[in-house]
Amino acid sequence: MHEALGALATLFGSFAALGALLGGAVAGLLAGLTPGVSGRAGLLLVTPIAIGLGPTAGSIFLIAFHSVVHTSGSIPAILLGAPTSAAEAATAIDGYAMTRKGDAGRAIGAALSASAFGGAVGALFLFLAVPGALALIAHIGTPEIAALSGLGLLSIAALSGAGSRAA
Repeated sequence: MHEALGALATLFGSFAALGALLGGAVAGLLAGLTPGVSGRAGLLLVTPIAIGLGPTAGSIFLIAFHSVVHTSGSIPAILLGAPTSAAEAATAIDGYAMTRKGDAGRAIGAALSASAFGGAVGALFLFLAVPGALALIAHIGTPEIAALSGLGLLSIAALSGAGSRAA
Protein backbone atom coordinates (compact mmCIF):
# COMPACT_ATOMS: atom_id res chain seq x y z
CA MET A 1 0.00 0.00 0.00
CA HIS A 2 2.83 2.38 0.86
CA GLU A 3 4.56 1.54 -2.42
CA ALA A 4 1.44 2.52 -4.35
CA LEU A 5 1.20 5.84 -2.53
CA GLY A 6 4.89 6.50 -3.23
CA ALA A 7 4.40 5.73 -6.92
CA LEU A 8 1.38 8.03 -7.01
CA ALA A 9 3.36 10.86 -5.40
CA THR A 10 6.17 10.36 -7.92
CA LEU A 11 3.72 10.35 -10.83
CA PHE A 12 1.96 13.54 -9.81
CA GLY A 13 5.27 15.19 -9.04
CA SER A 14 6.09 15.31 -12.75
CA PHE A 15 5.26 18.37 -14.82
CA ALA A 16 3.77 16.25 -17.63
CA ALA A 17 1.22 14.69 -15.28
CA LEU A 18 0.32 18.00 -13.67
CA GLY A 19 0.01 19.64 -17.10
CA ALA A 20 -2.25 16.83 -18.32
CA LEU A 21 -4.35 17.13 -15.16
CA LEU A 22 -4.74 20.89 -15.54
CA GLY A 23 -5.33 20.69 -19.30
CA GLY A 24 -7.97 17.99 -18.90
CA ALA A 25 -9.74 19.95 -16.18
CA VAL A 26 -9.81 23.15 -18.25
CA ALA A 27 -10.97 21.29 -21.38
CA GLY A 28 -13.67 19.54 -19.33
CA LEU A 29 -14.78 22.85 -17.86
CA LEU A 30 -15.12 24.42 -21.30
CA ALA A 31 -16.94 21.39 -22.72
CA GLY A 32 -19.29 21.27 -19.75
CA LEU A 33 -20.14 24.95 -20.07
CA THR A 34 -21.07 24.48 -23.73
CA PRO A 35 -24.73 23.48 -24.07
CA GLY A 36 -25.09 20.45 -26.31
CA VAL A 37 -21.66 18.99 -25.60
CA SER A 38 -22.12 16.00 -23.31
CA GLY A 39 -19.42 14.01 -21.57
CA ARG A 40 -19.26 11.36 -24.29
CA ALA A 41 -19.19 13.85 -27.14
CA GLY A 42 -16.49 15.82 -25.37
CA LEU A 43 -14.42 12.69 -24.82
CA LEU A 44 -14.65 11.96 -28.54
CA LEU A 45 -13.42 15.46 -29.31
CA VAL A 46 -10.41 15.36 -26.98
CA THR A 47 -9.32 11.76 -27.58
CA PRO A 48 -6.86 12.77 -30.36
CA ILE A 49 -5.22 15.18 -27.91
CA ALA A 50 -4.94 12.44 -25.29
CA ILE A 51 -3.42 10.01 -27.80
CA GLY A 52 -0.76 12.58 -28.64
CA LEU A 53 0.15 12.96 -24.96
CA GLY A 54 1.15 9.33 -24.47
CA PRO A 55 -0.40 6.61 -22.34
CA THR A 56 0.11 7.98 -18.82
CA ALA A 57 -0.46 11.67 -19.49
CA GLY A 58 -3.30 10.87 -21.90
CA SER A 59 -5.08 8.77 -19.28
CA ILE A 60 -4.69 11.52 -16.70
CA PHE A 61 -6.01 14.06 -19.24
CA LEU A 62 -9.11 11.97 -20.03
CA ILE A 63 -9.86 11.21 -16.36
CA ALA A 64 -9.56 14.89 -15.44
CA PHE A 65 -11.74 15.85 -18.42
CA HIS A 66 -14.46 13.37 -17.52
CA SER A 67 -14.36 14.31 -13.83
CA VAL A 68 -15.02 17.97 -14.58
CA VAL A 69 -17.37 17.88 -17.58
CA HIS A 70 -20.51 16.82 -15.68
CA THR A 71 -19.80 19.12 -12.76
CA SER A 72 -19.46 22.15 -15.02
CA GLY A 73 -22.45 20.97 -17.07
CA SER A 74 -24.69 21.86 -14.16
CA ILE A 75 -23.90 25.57 -14.60
CA PRO A 76 -25.71 26.09 -17.95
CA ALA A 77 -28.44 23.75 -16.71
CA ILE A 78 -29.01 26.05 -13.74
CA LEU A 79 -28.50 29.43 -15.42
CA LEU A 80 -30.07 28.74 -18.84
CA GLY A 81 -32.31 25.75 -18.17
CA ALA A 82 -30.34 23.92 -20.89
CA PRO A 83 -28.82 20.68 -19.60
CA THR A 84 -25.78 19.52 -21.55
CA SER A 85 -26.69 15.85 -21.07
CA ALA A 86 -29.25 13.64 -19.37
CA ALA A 87 -27.17 13.69 -16.19
CA GLU A 88 -28.00 17.36 -15.68
CA ALA A 89 -31.72 17.12 -16.46
CA ALA A 90 -32.84 17.04 -12.83
CA THR A 91 -30.43 19.87 -12.04
CA ALA A 92 -32.03 21.94 -14.79
CA ILE A 93 -35.52 21.45 -13.40
CA ASP A 94 -34.80 22.59 -9.86
CA GLY A 95 -31.84 24.85 -10.59
CA TYR A 96 -33.51 26.90 -13.30
CA ALA A 97 -36.54 27.42 -11.05
CA MET A 98 -34.19 28.74 -8.35
CA THR A 99 -32.49 31.00 -10.93
CA ARG A 100 -35.83 32.55 -11.87
CA LYS A 101 -36.45 33.25 -8.17
CA GLY A 102 -33.05 34.95 -7.86
CA ASP A 103 -31.24 32.10 -6.08
CA ALA A 104 -28.82 31.14 -8.85
CA GLY A 105 -25.82 31.38 -6.52
CA ARG A 106 -27.35 28.97 -4.03
CA ALA A 107 -28.28 26.54 -6.80
CA ILE A 108 -24.77 26.55 -8.28
CA GLY A 109 -23.25 26.23 -4.81
CA ALA A 110 -25.46 23.26 -3.98
CA ALA A 111 -24.66 21.55 -7.29
CA LEU A 112 -20.91 22.06 -6.95
CA SER A 113 -20.91 21.02 -3.28
CA ALA A 114 -22.88 17.86 -4.00
CA SER A 115 -20.55 17.01 -6.88
CA ALA A 116 -17.44 17.55 -4.77
CA PHE A 117 -18.84 15.48 -1.89
CA GLY A 118 -19.89 12.66 -4.21
CA GLY A 119 -16.52 12.66 -5.94
CA ALA A 120 -14.62 12.58 -2.66
CA VAL A 121 -16.73 9.76 -1.20
CA GLY A 122 -16.47 7.77 -4.43
CA ALA A 123 -12.70 8.21 -4.56
CA LEU A 124 -12.40 7.12 -0.92
CA PHE A 125 -14.42 3.95 -1.52
CA LEU A 126 -12.41 3.20 -4.65
CA PHE A 127 -9.16 3.69 -2.74
CA LEU A 128 -10.32 1.32 -0.01
CA ALA A 129 -11.62 -1.30 -2.48
CA VAL A 130 -8.47 -1.57 -4.61
CA PRO A 131 -6.49 -3.99 -2.35
CA GLY A 132 -9.40 -6.44 -2.17
CA ALA A 133 -10.12 -6.11 -5.86
CA LEU A 134 -6.49 -6.81 -6.75
CA ALA A 135 -6.58 -10.03 -4.74
CA LEU A 136 -9.77 -11.08 -6.53
CA ILE A 137 -8.49 -10.12 -9.98
CA ALA A 138 -5.33 -12.18 -9.45
CA HIS A 139 -7.46 -15.34 -9.30
CA ILE A 140 -9.54 -14.63 -12.41
CA GLY A 141 -8.38 -16.54 -15.47
CA THR A 142 -9.61 -17.20 -19.00
CA PRO A 143 -12.42 -19.63 -18.02
CA GLU A 144 -13.88 -17.14 -15.57
CA ILE A 145 -13.75 -14.33 -18.13
CA ALA A 146 -15.51 -16.56 -20.68
CA ALA A 147 -18.18 -17.46 -18.11
CA LEU A 148 -18.73 -13.79 -17.18
CA SER A 149 -18.98 -12.85 -20.87
CA GLY A 150 -21.55 -15.59 -21.45
CA LEU A 151 -23.51 -14.49 -18.39
CA GLY A 152 -23.51 -10.93 -19.69
CA LEU A 153 -24.79 -11.97 -23.12
CA LEU A 154 -27.49 -14.17 -21.58
CA SER A 155 -28.56 -11.34 -19.28
CA ILE A 156 -28.87 -8.95 -22.21
CA ALA A 157 -30.90 -11.50 -24.17
CA ALA A 158 -33.18 -12.20 -21.22
CA LEU A 159 -33.73 -8.54 -20.35
CA SER A 160 -34.35 -7.43 -23.92
CA GLY A 161 -37.25 -9.88 -24.27
CA ALA A 162 -39.15 -10.91 -27.38
CA GLY A 163 -41.15 -7.68 -27.61
CA SER A 164 -38.12 -5.53 -28.38
CA ARG A 165 -37.31 -7.06 -31.78
CA ALA A 166 -37.61 -4.78 -34.78
CA ALA A 167 -40.29 -5.92 -37.23
